[in-house]
Amino acid sequence: MKQLVLTLLLLTACLQFTHARKTTRRGLKVNTEALNPPSAVNDTIIADSSAITYSGYDKPMRTPYETMLLTNHLDTPVRAIELHLEYYDLQGRMLHSRKCWVHTTIPSGETRLVKIRSWDTQQSFYYHLSRRPRNATATPYTVRSSITRVILDR
Repeated sequence: MKQLVLTLLLLTACLQFTHARKTTRRGLKVNTEALNPPSAVNDTIIADSSAITYSGYDKPMRTPYETMLLTNHLDTPVRAIELHLEYYDLQGRMLHSRKCWVHTTIPSGETRLVKIRSWDTQQSFYYHLSRRPRNATATPYTVRSSITRVILDR
């Protein structure tokens, strides 16, 4: 009798392991546009400080996106912009640094609001000039950004 019970217990344990639930998601696709720069079919230039200006940066605490205004001061439309962003706490310690591409068409002399995925994946930081959250554990930060490359649409 003991052998029968022991055999049944071992059999049920083996069945549980062979019928484990698959936890990986199917059908996910890699966003290659975010990983690779756009192909330079037209012209790629190294941006100087007067070519494209940015303003109005914002990132409240519980948002997965950062927003900013980009203004095109060039004579030709812009198709994509590479940004270099550095994030610092209020004591001046670097929190993160990254480069990212913003894919948007900005006609000559116009301004566009752009939105990029935030570096703050846990949504626990907020830009120091944004609305102050009620949560006392939130960490404010500052950002320094520069435009490194611009792809023109000719």
